[in-house]
Amino acid sequence: MLWLTLLPGCQQDVANPQAAAQLRELSAREQALVVSVNDFSLDLFREMALHTTSRNLFVSPFSIHMALSMSLNGADSSTLQAMRQSLHYEELEKLEINKAFNELTPFLRQVDDKVKFSLANMMWVDQSLNIQPLFRDMMIAYYGASVESLDFGSRKANRTINRWVEQQPGR
Repeated sequence: MLWLTLLPGCQQDVANPQAAAQLRELSAREQALVVSVNDFSLDLFREMALHTTSRNLFVSPFSIHMALSMSLNGADSSTLQAMRQSLHYEELEKLEINKAFNELTPFLRQVDDKVKFSLANMMWVDQSLNIQPLFRDMMIAYYGASVESLDFGSRKANRTINRWVEQQPGR
């Protein structure tokens, strides 16, 4: 019933009609990614509502979904299947997921010139693990992310990550 109440307030006015006319259609791969992100977002908000007592909490489901999708590239077997299910990847395989993020991200940056869309990706891997060259190459090519080893048991780990975040443009 609430949905019906909200619908009359929705508009399709475009802030910049010329920019909207230049937007391209999303590819089938990008559309499947959007569906996955939306379904994941609803699951995330449901879980947060059940387990969060804070009144003011800000999260970016898109960013969380992207970070987990990056990690998906290093997953295999039952972990891979569990991640695919949690991220709602019924249709897309790893390479298609990577390509979809790589295509959708620049699209999102140019949708509305009045909106600043900043995104920075970094992958830290526990120093006890060997970073495969293909994994590193995938992170760079599809997500613009560096991959670095880090001692997560060290007291300096959180400072390293926080320092990196502080140095990102658009912060």
